[in-house]
Amino acid sequence: MIQNVIMKSVESRVFEFACHLVVDPKRESIPISSVDLDSTLKSNLILSGFSLLYPMQFDVIEYMDKISPKIRLQRAKDICICSPTGTGKTLCYAVPMIRSLMKERRSALIIVPTFTLCSQISLLIRQLCTGLDISIDTGDSDHHQSYKNIRVSHTSNKSSEIYVLTPKKLKQYIINKSLSNVEYIVFDEADKLFTRNNDWLAPLKQYLGTWDTSCIKNWLSNRIPQQMFLSATLKDDPDFVCEMDIFQPVLFTYGEPARFTIHPRLVENVVICEPRYKPAVLVHVCLEFKSNSDRQILCFINNVDVLKRLNKLVSSHERLTSTSYHQNQANEQKKRNLQRFKQERSDVLITTDQLARGIDLSNVGLVINYDAPFDPEIYLHRVGRTCRGDNKGCAATIVEHDQHEKFMKMMNTSINRSKNMKEIGLDSTDLKYLMEWYQTVISTIE
Repeated sequence: MIQNVIMKSVESRVFEFACHLVVDPKRESIPISSVDLDSTLKSNLILSGFSLLYPMQFDVIEYMDKISPKIRLQRAKDICICSPTGTGKTLCYAVPMIRSLMKERRSALIIVPTFTLCSQISLLIRQLCTGLDISIDTGDSDHHQSYKNIRVSHTSNKSSEIYVLTPKKLKQYIINKSLSNVEYIVFDEADKLFTRNNDWLAPLKQYLGTWDTSCIKNWLSNRIPQQMFLSATLKDDPDFVCEMDIFQPVLFTYGEPARFTIHPRLVENVVICEPRYKPAVLVHVCLEFKSNSDRQILCFINNVDVLKRLNKLVSSHERLTSTSYHQNQANEQKKRNLQRFKQERSDVLITTDQLARGIDLSNVGLVINYDAPFDPEIYLHRVGRTCRGDNKGCAATIVEHDQHEKFMKMMNTSINRSKNMKEIGLDSTDLKYLMEWYQTVISTIE
């Protein structure tokens, strides 16, 4: 299905997608073994745990292959991808990017909002590039070479390079090294990148405006990069429209376009309780879920101090193990705790919204909103940590009595999901037992 889509920018200009491609969510996934890919790349995908390409991945990869001839004499159209979390957006750019860099020694730039997402994506790209003449650079101080020592030039014999950088590292790279050979620029979690502190944008735009493409020699060696913007929530007036020079963008959406899209296999629940019962209710929901499932639980909390206490509380129960992840921890501590959870050595990971975007935690079967979100984008990104790929998942939001109406109004007006919400009843006997247990252990963790 192809159609024009009009968006209004924040400056009230009219923004028009050159083409809108709708991906049918009901289509079956495609075996990687049957996809036309280089044998090494195909093998790396399979060894990395990918046996299928989801419809969105396949369509974007095929489209970019068609518009990427060996010698590109025209500026490539930019790509925008709006798809629910868990539909594999990373491979949408990683595979075509690697395919292109295998054919021509150039470089690609991936910009991500957080250090954790940077680590996750760079790890995947390293796996996909195993045995290929492509190096990965994250700007990490522990990287095999520092960013000050690496220069990429199309006249050199060096390998192709993929940079995976946070905005802070990107600024350093623009100042300290040549990025004149960039073929692709990817903005992963674009809506978050363009609504944060944007002091990295001016250097990037200045860098993008330095090319002289007035003659064919300059154009072939220094052509303008193709840009890709990815998010689960590309809203009606995306901020990047006014910030970047978008060229004839092609929009991919998963199913018919909607402002907020939630995975169809997500089961949503709401638990209404008094504030004083919330800690006990959290433990109750965790126990109920674990009694019927061996999958893990991700719990979102707004306040770090509350998070620390609840992590101790959950860990105190003999049937539960818990770990935490929050912005006050050192990066190494975050890595260890996240790795512990990924290795399934903890039942529950208690975190803030720092983990609400992009992070792939494949075994999460339940997302708990300990603090009910009243921003639909926050809700969408939180619950998107489950239902990864073809898996089913559940979400449970703990709502205080005086918050219930406001929360359900948001779910109805912004997401149109209120009819999908199931209210979980609390057994008075279970609650009494948990409150007695809570009163016993709370004094030991204060």
